[in-house]
Amino acid sequence: MDGSGRTLRCDIHALSEVQRLEALRILLVGSSKRTQHAAVELSRLGHSVLEAPDVADATHALMVQRFDAVVLSTGLPAADVSEFTAAVRELDQLSGDSVRTAILTTVADTISETQAAYNSETAHSSDIDGVVPESIDADALTLAIARLASAVRVDKSSSKIPDLAPELPILDVEELKAQVAYDSELLIELIELFLTERSRQSQEMAEALTAANYDALSRIAHTIKGSLGSLHADAARRTAQNVELAAREHDGAMCHDFLPHFEQQLDELEQHLLALKRSLSS
Repeated sequence: MDGSGRTLRCDIHALSEVQRLEALRILLVGSSKRTQHAAVELSRLGHSVLEAPDVADATHALMVQRFDAVVLSTGLPAADVSEFTAAVRELDQLSGDSVRTAILTTVADTISETQAAYNSETAHSSDIDGVVPESIDADALTLAIARLASAVRVDKSSSKIPDLAPELPILDVEELKAQVAYDSELLIELIELFLTERSRQSQEMAEALTAANYDALSRIAHTIKGSLGSLHADAARRTAQNVELAAREHDGAMCHDFLPHFEQQLDELEQHLLALKRSLSS
């Protein structure tokens, strides 16, 4: 079903729409066999899929990267779902982006009264964007995700390349500590995950720019921007937005201007994060 409660039918027209879709970044939450099967099928269709067995792992994943959509499998505790979806919305705000991460939940095809009550509660939550049957095939699930992601995406025609903002802080340590409730082990893990991802993403951005693959460059910069928002690294986050918007407009000159500056900021941020990690370790 889509967000309005209508059943999704993956007919010939819908299948052709699936084939035209850009690759999506999808977080699947749950450990059921259906979830594992969906991950395989979505990957086969060319989408980037990360599986998280529970909401705790899913929350950690969201701190490191952004996703176009999150799919919650049947059977997750209602309290966990409520807390998790609230965390997703908070991270959406922290990213400084007006894009809303699409959240779908699956419902069992045959459900008990208890499950029906649970499904009713989650489906009417303001943080849930859509509901799909548990047995939905990969093509229809992809289409449901893509339609929701498209509905909350920023209008390209309204985007403007912002000016650089060197006055923004490199890293707001106190805000970052408060975000993880002053859990040093979690913060160290977050730092390590970001630095690992940053190394890979920097290489991918350089390769995308060399190949004039501006769509890929825009997607990578958008992902990093979300991570930088979670880290409260405002200066680099702003420049990531510059890179994203310049690439979105296929402005090669702007991309060549912004990317070296962005990498310099990421290098500076890395030094701050490593210093913070050393202080936490000691």
